[in-house]
Amino acid sequence: MFSTLDYPSSAMGNRPGFFSINKFLPFLLIYFFVNNVGLPHGLQYTTVLAPLFYVWLFLKREKFIVTRYVFVFFPFVIVQIIDGVNMYYYVRSYILLLLIYIVLYACATMLRRMHAPGRIFDMIIMVNFILACLALLVLNTSHSDPIWATDVITSGSEAISRLRLLTYEPSYYATLMVPFFVFALARVIRAPKKKNILRFILIAAPMLMAFSLGVIASLVIAIYVASLWTVKEFIRKKIIMLSIGIIIGIGFLFVQNSGHDILTLRVHNVLSGEDSSGNTRIYEADALAYELAKSTSIWWGAGFGQAKLMLESYITYSDRFIHQFRLTNVVASTFATFGIVGLLARFSLEVYLFFRIRVYASYFRLMLFLFMFVYQFTGSYLTNIAEYVIWVLAFTPLFPELEDKSSRHLLCNRVHKGNYKLVAGSGA
Repeated sequence: MFSTLDYPSSAMGNRPGFFSINKFLPFLLIYFFVNNVGLPHGLQYTTVLAPLFYVWLFLKREKFIVTRYVFVFFPFVIVQIIDGVNMYYYVRSYILLLLIYIVLYACATMLRRMHAPGRIFDMIIMVNFILACLALLVLNTSHSDPIWATDVITSGSEAISRLRLLTYEPSYYATLMVPFFVFALARVIRAPKKKNILRFILIAAPMLMAFSLGVIASLVIAIYVASLWTVKEFIRKKIIMLSIGIIIGIGFLFVQNSGHDILTLRVHNVLSGEDSSGNTRIYEADALAYELAKSTSIWWGAGFGQAKLMLESYITYSDRFIHQFRLTNVVASTFATFGIVGLLARFSLEVYLFFRIRVYASYFRLMLFLFMFVYQFTGSYLTNIAEYVIWVLAFTPLFPELEDKSSRHLLCNRVHKGNYKLVAGSGA
C-alpha cells in the first residue's frame, strides 16, 4: 500500500551534505517530541499537516493515494451505512483515518528518500536523552505535570512518576521510542563497539524512566523470538545471549524481594487476574469488542467512530466492563469497527508483507515486526499513528548494513541496474 517494496534511496545517491541530511529533521522532531502540545486530546500536528503532505506527495508524482483508501474501505462503508450508523461520527472518523493514512504514506515516501538515516536516528536519540535529563530537573515540582505522569500501575501499589515528555501518556512515549531502542540494540548486536553501547544506553535509560511494562514485555518477547528465528550463527549467538541476559535480569528483579516491589506485585496481580490495567487492555477489551461487533454485524463491524458511542451506553448496563472506558488494544478496536472481515484482513496483510518484503532478512525489522505483532494484542488503539509508523519501518529496508547478505546482494543488484551509488556508513 505504501510502496515500500522497493529498497529505499537512503542507501543510494551521492554522499549527502549536512543540509540534505537534515531536510526531514524538523518534521521528525515535531512528530517525536511536540506532536500534540497545545492541541485537543487526540489531535496531532502531523494530522493537521496531512493536506500539506498530500500536496508534497502529489508533487512527487505519487498517484491514486486517496483512491486506494476509498477502494479498500468501500465494502465496509456500504454494509455499515445500510446497517445504520451515526453519520456525524462516522464521517469524522472516516476522514481522521484518511488523514492518518496520508501521513503514513508520506512517511514511507520520506523513508525511501532519506539520506543517511542512521545519522538522523542518532540525532533523535541524543535530543531525546537531553530532554529526558532536563525532565529530571522538574521532577516532583509544580512544573512536572506535562512531562511526568503519576500513576498507580497495578492494584495495591503506590503511585510512581513515569516519564511521558509532552505526550499523552508514558506508554505512548515509550512506543514512540521503540524504533530507536531496536535500532541501537541491533547495532550493538552487529558490532558491540563502545559508541554503539553508548547509543543503546542513551535510549534505554529514558525508556526505563517511562516504565511501560507492556512495551518492555513486548520487546523482551520480540528479542527472544528473533533469536530463535535468526539462522545466521554470529547473529543468533549474540541475540540469544542478550535476550537471556535481559530475561535473567528481569527475573532477578522479580525474586529479589519478598513481594513488596512494584514489578513483583504487578506480575502477581497479572497471574492472579487482579491487575485491572492488564484485564482492561486484554480480556475485557476483547470480550467487549465481540459484544459490540455482535450487536451490529459480526462480519463487518459497527463502523467508523461507532464503537465509542456504543461503548458509553453499553457500560451503563454492564457491571462486567465497569472499568472499561474504551477499547484499549488495537485488535479489539479492529474487531469492533470492522468485524471478522477486517480482523482477517489485518492479520493477512501483516503475514503477507512479512514474507513478501522479507522482514526476517533484517534483525532490526524483524524485532520491530515481532514487537508490534505482540503489542497489538495488549495495547494501542485504531488511530495510533505511533503504531503504524513502527509497522512502516518494519516493512521498509532502511538500513542496508543491518540486512543479511542475500538482501544486501539484492540491494546492490538494484543499485547496479540504476544510476545510484551505495553510501557506506549511515552511522554504523
